[in-house]
Amino acid sequence: MEFTPEEKKILMAIGRSEQGRNFISILENIKQKMSDIDGITDDYAAQVEGRKIFKKFCGTLIDSLQAKPKSNKPIAGSSDYD
Repeated sequence: MEFTPEEKKILMAIGRSEQGRNFISILENIKQKMSDIDGITDDYAAQVEGRKIFKKFCGTLIDSLQAKPKSNKPIAGSSDYD
């Protein structure tokens, strides 16, 4: 899933808050529980595929919440390599 630049800004702001960090923890727990395939009884292939998709979505969302804003400042000493 791709987020727009505006959505990325919103997610980064949420992720930096106390509630956002708690939300990230909840998402990580959900993602971990989706790794458990022992409880699948019916339509195994579809259940596994659905869990893979959901885990990927959770991972993308977590990464977006934890993303650091990019800095436009030049890297110190980078002009030494010209």
